[in-house]
Amino acid sequence: MGVNSLDEYWMPEHVKDYLRRLGFVLPLENIEGHIRAWDDWMGACGDFYDYRDTDSVGRVYEVHRRSIHPAMRVCKEWGSLLLNEEVKVVCEDQKATDWINSFFSSTSFMNAAQATVVHAFGLGTGAWALWIDLGKRKVRIRHYDARMVIPLT
Repeated sequence: MGVNSLDEYWMPEHVKDYLRRLGFVLPLENIEGHIRAWDDWMGACGDFYDYRDTDSVGRVYEVHRRSIHPAMRVCKEWGSLLLNEEVKVVCEDQKATDWINSFFSSTSFMNAAQATVVHAFGLGTGAWALWIDLGKRKVRIRHYDARMVIPLT
């Protein structure tokens, strides 16, 4: 999946087993092949881009098709349309708005959020989750793509 399959991360099998024992049907298993194909399209790799061909003499050679990454370009466009410098997060309480803006600024949330939206469009889903680092007494937001999200309903 993607350019470097060593970097891919899927939901761990022990988590899937636990959810199955609770009676959940895991849609991730049915669409895993599609997610892999979509990731290949976004990265402009796979059978369409990397293949073997034969010349007129019968010699076989490897071909890498150059690309402007059309699938990734579409996904990036959606990310820039939905989360750009014009986006504002506001609450009725000004103190809450100030805290959120300070938090987003200190964690560079919006930059990473746009990347999450890009991958959500490309792979079919995505998510943000709060993560609390008790040792550092900090709240962070983790970003997940379709390989790490299991919809339960």
